[in-house]
Amino acid sequence: MGKQLCLYLAFWWLQIATTASAAWPDVLAVSVQNLRESLEGPFGVNRHHVTNPEGKTAARRHITETFRRHGLNVTLQDFTGPTGNPGKNGTNIIGVKRGKLYGSSDDKIVAVGAHYDTVSTSPGVDDDGSGMAAMLEMVRVMTSCSQQNYTTIFVAFDHEEAGGIPPADVITNPCNTEMG
Repeated sequence: MGKQLCLYLAFWWLQIATTASAAWPDVLAVSVQNLRESLEGPFGVNRHHVTNPEGKTAARRHITETFRRHGLNVTLQDFTGPTGNPGKNGTNIIGVKRGKLYGSSDDKIVAVGAHYDTVSTSPGVDDDGSGMAAMLEMVRVMTSCSQQNYTTIFVAFDHEEAGGIPPADVITNPCNTEMG
């Protein structure tokens, strides 16, 4: 039921995005096939650090490779959870698309994020698999367009469920996060 609902929402979002993209001919259409492959592939399985570490590792590799394939500057931000528990170690994946105004006071940073970990009982697609699929499709579309004015930071958060580095810290202090 949950997977069907996520697919329905992804297709609904696709219709809106595709209709909107018709107004901007230089913007490529969202790919239903890419969304489906993400939801049925790396984000359709449990990605919990204890119950399926292999699934989480595969998702991390897929995200990193996708960011790099689309020309983003990639940084892996390793961290230890707030309790110092080794089981809570994680890795945020940060991809940056520099805009024309990068490095100037006129640059306005746009942040897009989703988390790639899951709770231990989730089939994956229900626990932000749809968010990850949508974000990676945004990466593909945005990097296929002419260069934008503003810098975009894409962040795949780890241990969102267990309290890793809070998303607000990465997004509100991007200059304190080393970019690849």
